[in-house]
Amino acid sequence: MKSLLPKQLKEFIKEENQKVYFQDSCTDFVEFYKLSEIKKFEWNGIEVYDLLKEVENYESIGFLVWIPKFKSLGSIDIEHDNLSLFQGISFSKFFKEMGSYLSKLVDGLFEVELEDLLNSVTQYSPSSSIYGELVKRIQSSSIATMKFDFISEGQFLYEESFGSATLSIRYWQYKGDSTRRIYAAFGGYFPGCDYKGSLGEFRYVFKKDEYELPGLFYEKVEKLFRSVHKKYTEMFNTLQSHI
Repeated sequence: MKSLLPKQLKEFIKEENQKVYFQDSCTDFVEFYKLSEIKKFEWNGIEVYDLLKEVENYESIGFLVWIPKFKSLGSIDIEHDNLSLFQGISFSKFFKEMGSYLSKLVDGLFEVELEDLLNSVTQYSPSSSIYGELVKRIQSSSIATMKFDFISEGQFLYEESFGSATLSIRYWQYKGDSTRRIYAAFGGYFPGCDYKGSLGEFRYVFKKDEYELPGLFYEKVEKLFRSVHKKYTEMFNTLQSHI
């Protein structure tokens, strides 16, 4: 877990539980987890790292978190499904004035709309690597202009082969189920490898009023290709002529 946190955050928390006391704040103290105890959870599909073991007068879960996707400290109100972010505030300034920032947090001054935030961070441009070139080919295919509002039990929308491996993108929406999903997966068999089947995959669930593929989907495809390539480097080295 240590390596998933920024260096300055790790240096503040250190390895021992750290209790910080405040004057004129919404809470008298907070107590941080040890680095080895920090817990990870998902909220609305976003990876979150819970930092506090105890908060005087408040539920500790979600009260202060690190959110890698937004590269920011923040807070998640689990009961009301709200998100607050301390964006643009350095670690040194936040920890120096933590009591004041936590009071402003409780007053709702750092609350943000998740949908607006996701729209702002998912503007995606493919990289100039072989991974980005794959995404560009997908973006130039018919999938990029499709309206995902139809019933389907596993329609293949895009396939591309890399030697013995194949990227498949499929869409699902079952009758009577309002959830619309799209899956991207690398599958296949490589010489010299005993593994046959899925080499990596992910599922994207469309938001209620979302009918076109967002930048986040293409970003995930590029990351998937990159992770599969890294994991099976030895095998992909024999396939460069196919890419």
